[in-house]
Amino acid sequence: MALKEKWKKTGKNTGKAFGNFGQALGKTMKVVFANDDNMIEANGHKEVANAWRKTGKSFGQAGKAWGKSAKGTLDKVIGEEEIDNPFIACCGLDCEKCEARIATVTNDDNLRKEVAEKWSKLNNVEIAPEMINCEGCRLDGKKTPFCDKLCPIRQCVLKKRYETCAGCEELLTCEKIKMIIDHNKEAFDNLKNK
Repeated sequence: MALKEKWKKTGKNTGKAFGNFGQALGKTMKVVFANDDNMIEANGHKEVANAWRKTGKSFGQAGKAWGKSAKGTLDKVIGEEEIDNPFIACCGLDCEKCEARIATVTNDDNLRKEVAEKWSKLNNVEIAPEMINCEGCRLDGKKTPFCDKLCPIRQCVLKKRYETCAGCEELLTCEKIKMIIDHNKEAFDNLKNK
């Protein structure tokens, strides 16, 4: 379930809980104070009973309003963070264009070897062709060791429970994402424009 859907469900459930509480409070007060209307009136408690009934009703209305308001707010706030294209990585890069993913989905061992050589030189570390297996940063399935466990951007996104960096208030000042978006306008546009 996507983050947006989880929050919508939470908002709806919280609103429902408020509403149920309000109804229960109203019913309880009605039972407590309605047992003997003559006694309540005689002792001047009718106003108290009515106040509690109104409080219960208000809680119910507040719960419904909160649920509706939360849904609208979450649509705006969380909706801005989510990126519909699951191939857009946490950092904004397009996994569909990644040679590691292309080698994986086409099962191209020659491309795996080329990518391993290129990435080994680029990163000054030994990368074996067998490590070039990745289906996408945000998709279930295989990932390169770097993408899976070492990428500081993906680890940050997972820790903060975002879908991508798009929803993070530090997007424009973050040193981690800076190494990508300063050199890849498309990645920044993917995050900025979702």
